Amino acid sequence: MKLKNQGKRLGGLLFLSFFLAPGVHAKAVEKENDATAEWYLNINRAMLHADDGYQKDTYFVDNYNKSTRLGFTGEKKLDNCLTVGGKLEIQYTNPNSVLVSQASRNGANEDSTFNVRQADTWIKGNFGQLSLGHGSMSGFTAIASDLSGTSDTIGYAGPWLMGSLMKFHQTGSQVAANGPTILQAFSPYETIFYRQNRVRYDTPTFAGFTLSGSIYSGNIPALATLDGTYTTEVGQKYGTDTTLRYSNSFEGVKLLGAISFNRLSKGNGAGNPADQNNSKVWDGSFAVLHEATGINGSVDYAQKTLATPGARQNKPKFGRVQLGLISDLNCYGHTNFVVDYTQTKNNIEDNGKGKGYGVGVVQQLTKVNSEVYAGVRRLKYNTPVVGVSYDKLLQAFAGIRVSLGGKLAS
Repeated sequence: MKLKNQGKRLGGLLFLSFFLAPGVHAKAVEKENDATAEWYLNINRAMLHADDGYQKDTYFVDNYNKSTRLGFTGEKKLDNCLTVGGKLEIQYTNPNSVLVSQASRNGANEDSTFNVRQADTWIKGNFGQLSLGHGSMSGFTAIASDLSGTSDTIGYAGPWLMGSLMKFHQTGSQVAANGPTILQAFSPYETIFYRQNRVRYDTPTFAGFTLSGSIYSGNIPALATLDGTYTTEVGQKYGTDTTLRYSNSFEGVKLLGAISFNRLSKGNGAGNPADQNNSKVWDGSFAVLHEATGINGSVDYAQKTLATPGARQNKPKFGRVQLGLISDLNCYGHTNFVVDYTQTKNNIEDNGKGKGYGVGVVQQLTKVNSEVYAGVRRLKYNTPVVGVSYDKLLQAFAGIRVSLGGKLAS
């Protein structure tokens, strides 16, 4: 898969111009015109070791759980009622943890390094916020409510973003792995509604609840075509989603949750059979944290109606549970521990099952707004095909995420 190459030259210049800028994450406030502006830089690099039961490899990757990116964002008040804002975010992922595999240590055909991740504008007031541009759909992150402090590094909604294109090895085969990929087996169906050219509306928050909706027009994202269930034909698509979010705290207990309904509507009317079908996704998650003890947990669930089911009878389903502990073991910052279990069904074929176990630790470096982390995962795919089985796939990874920021020049 080849990443989009838009903004490559512009991204390179911006990245090099600001990479060496000193300072800590901060905001520049212009009181005379009620404006705020800031820049931020996130670098998230990891070492990934994988053993598919037949061969072992080590990769040095950009961790796509929260990729390396440079952003500029700001807001300015028009009057006491209205505020306008905008964001430009450039992403660098080379090599990408989504693209590396047994067949390509650096990511197959990856010649794109910089791309525009977000280019968004908005206007907000007492009515809520209306956004227009290339940015997050309302349902983005609805599957990944998390209060453990580990989703940016160890695993965003499970194992699917670390070594996504690595394949399972067929048991007894003396050739390189040629089975299903991690992404095919463990996708939570979120990628089709993550960042799009869209219009989005978010209501004001009432008693912790926020209702949002968005609509987009554009081609299906490349990642969504790789999970094995979305159509790949070229043409304009129209999609909508509606999301209800909740965030609140009660007597030292913090709650976070979301539920979203995503729908891919008809295509460009070209007459392709796949164009006439709809894809629908329900997903949601809920997380809880007991702040005094640091004990936390989360549950994620998603279900998809296939765009082109063919002979398939059963809907793909994704589920995940996670338990965590936020502790104070040293003076550098919180030490966050997590264990999780992920199970999927019907993602690739009827009655095919994916199972994954993971453990990990993230050490925060609060003073420099950074984290170091390590994790281990064991993944398994069980096919219903008689006489066929796949070896377990073991992953071990470690890395560092550094976050910088500073004032924009006036």
